[in-house]
Amino acid sequence: MPDDRRRRADPRALLLDADDRPTPVYRRYLELQREYDAAVRRRDEARDRAHLRPALLQAWPQDSRAYTEAVDAALVRWQALGHKAEVEAVLDQLADPPTTTDPPTGGPHHA
Repeated sequence: MPDDRRRRADPRALLLDADDRPTPVYRRYLELQREYDAAVRRRDEARDRAHLRPALLQAWPQDSRAYTEAVDAALVRWQALGHKAEVEAVLDQLADPPTTTDPPTGGPHHA
């Protein structure tokens, strides 16, 4: 079955191949997510260091620009090259499967 038809039949196909290994799309998503997380962590650590030293804190508004730009660039790369929206739509769908309007059957409380 071609990839696009398989994905429509099973959204997990975007994430896992037939052998349950991460697909190239999902591996790229995870790689760029790690890059984004690292940029956020570097920014947060620098901000925390700045709060410990008055001279650094005074310079933080100017110094923070480079960190903010790195975070923004990492996010843009993740969105553009990491299939972020597509992967997260599948992850959301798998985390919250659709409900059915059919009445429940079986179980101890049903006749």
